[in-house]
Amino acid sequence: MRNLSTFRRQCVPVLLAFLLLHVAAFPQEAAKDGQAGPCFLWKATAGAGTVYLLGSFHVTPKDFYPLPAAMEEAFKAAKFLVVECNVKNLDQEKAQKLMEEKGALPGDETLSKKLSKETLKTLEDYCTQNGVPLAAFEKLKPWVVNMTVQILEIHKLGYDEKLGIDLHFLDEAGDKQILELESPEAQIQLMAGFSDDLQEKILKQSLEDLAEVKVDINTAFKAWKKGDAAAMEEVVLAKNLRKHPELKPVFTAMLDERNLKMLEKIEGYLKGPDTYFVVIGAGHLLGAKGLLNLLKQKGCKVEQMQTAKGPGQ
Repeated sequence: MRNLSTFRRQCVPVLLAFLLLHVAAFPQEAAKDGQAGPCFLWKATAGAGTVYLLGSFHVTPKDFYPLPAAMEEAFKAAKFLVVECNVKNLDQEKAQKLMEEKGALPGDETLSKKLSKETLKTLEDYCTQNGVPLAAFEKLKPWVVNMTVQILEIHKLGYDEKLGIDLHFLDEAGDKQILELESPEAQIQLMAGFSDDLQEKILKQSLEDLAEVKVDINTAFKAWKKGDAAAMEEVVLAKNLRKHPELKPVFTAMLDERNLKMLEKIEGYLKGPDTYFVVIGAGHLLGAKGLLNLLKQKGCKVEQMQTAKGPGQ
C-alpha cells in the first residue's frame, strides 16, 4: 500500500457498493437434515396486493448459496423486484464523484487534526496492526474511514459484496420490472450528513468493537437460518443501543426515518393487484419501528414464510 492514491482509488468503488448495499452482513448456515421451519421471509397482504419482504444480507461468503427454496419460489411468483438501490444500473462516475465530494476533507483539513487524541490513537493502532498507512485516511472524513475499515474487516472474514442477495436476485430478474426504494444519492447524503462529532463517535465505536464482529456475525447468521427475528433484533439493534446509547441518532436516521419513507412505497404496492418481492437490509424489518410492525399497524396481514424440505434447505 505504498501508493496511497492507488489505495484510495481502489477503495472508492468497493466502498460505494458496500454503502449502497447497506452495512449488515450475515452469512447463511445451511439447515440440517432438510428440516422445515421459518425463514427470514415475510408475506404482507392487504386487499388484492401481495408484498414479500426478504431480510437481506449484502456481503456473503462464497458458499452462501443456494438460498432456501421458499425465497426463490416467492421471487418467481412476483412481477416486480424491489431493492433499496439498483446497483447494476448505477452511474458509477456520478456516484463516485459524489462520494469524493461528500467524503473528502476540504482544504488543508486532515483527519489527524480533526479527531480527538483518543480516537486517533485507536485508529493508529488499527493501521499498525493491519498494515494500512494512516496517510491513506488523512484526507477522508470519519464516516468514510469507518466504512473502509468495515470493508477491510469483512473481507478478512472471507465475505464478498459481489455475492449479496440483492445482486443475486438482480441477476435473476430477467423480464421482471425492477423498482428502487431509494436513490444512491440519498444514501450517500445520509451518511455524509451526520455531524463531525457523531461521525467520530461512529468510527470510535467501530474500532473498539472489532473484536466482537466475528462473534456477532456467528450469532446473527444462526438467527437468520432459524428465521428468528427476535434474536436478530437483539444482536443487530438492541445490543448496540444498550452498549452505545450515544449512537441512537444514527439508528434513528439509518433505520426508523428511512423505514417510514419505505413504508409509503410498500403501501402503494399493496393497493394494486400485483405481487412484489422486496429485498431489503434485515435491520429494516426488525423492532417496534421496523417495517413488519409498521405494516401490521396499518392493518396488513403479515405472515412469516416457512422453508420446505428439499435441496438447498
